[in-house]
Amino acid sequence: MKHVSRINCLNNGGFIQEVKIICNGDIVYKTDKYPNPQSRIVNLNDLHLPEGAEIWVEVHAILGKTKASWEHVIYSRTSEDTANYRVTGTIWSVSVRLEN
Repeated sequence: MKHVSRINCLNNGGFIQEVKIICNGDIVYKTDKYPNPQSRIVNLNDLHLPEGAEIWVEVHAILGKTKASWEHVIYSRTSEDTANYRVTGTIWSVSVRLEN
């Protein structure tokens, strides 16, 4: 799994979305609502997570479905890498994939 200190979630879907950052099964951060084609970058170091924690995103299409990414990453405080997730689809068919 990729070791990262930031999460970027790009909305390329046909909807407004909000994103939850999940750490070891618990919600640790929630973004504001934002439309296509915007993105949000979350610095995981600001969330005081345990080193080596498993991280993933859950995307909610406003007025539609919620989809969790099945591609997880590992939090590493000293990493310079960013996990880039791209969201596509419609409110009834949300797709979330890790691009790097």
